[in-house]
Amino acid sequence: HLLALIDEDARAFEPLAAAYGMPKGSDEERAAQSAALQVALVDACEVPLEIMATSVQVIESCVFMARHGSVLALSDAGAAAVLAKAALQAASLNVVINIGSMDDAERAEGYRNQMEDLLAAGCAMADEVYADVVKRLS
Repeated sequence: HLLALIDEDARAFEPLAAAYGMPKGSDEERAAQSAALQVALVDACEVPLEIMATSVQVIESCVFMARHGSVLALSDAGAAAVLAKAALQAASLNVVINIGSMDDAERAEGYRNQMEDLLAAGCAMADEVYADVVKRLS
């Protein structure tokens, strides 16, 4: 699913890039560019948020595997948690940059809250898995 989201994220960026490249010489052109940007920013936030939510699901699986999986795969559970945390944090950067350009403050705040909730939950779980795996392997 995450691999498919990579492609979806690239597709969501295309209209945003196109909007940034629109002419801005006249008031009409600036208005058209602004309108196109506002539409494109929605997908440019929603896809990274889906990546974040999926990364949290991966981390949740790592918690389970670290606690209940084979000892032979313990280091794999820890490594997967670290990598999923990196994906979670990386996707959050796309959300932050895109909400900064949104005119709809309420929507931007909703995206920020969702992003912060996912970061807090996912990072805490990933750190816990990592610490537990290090402790058990030592």
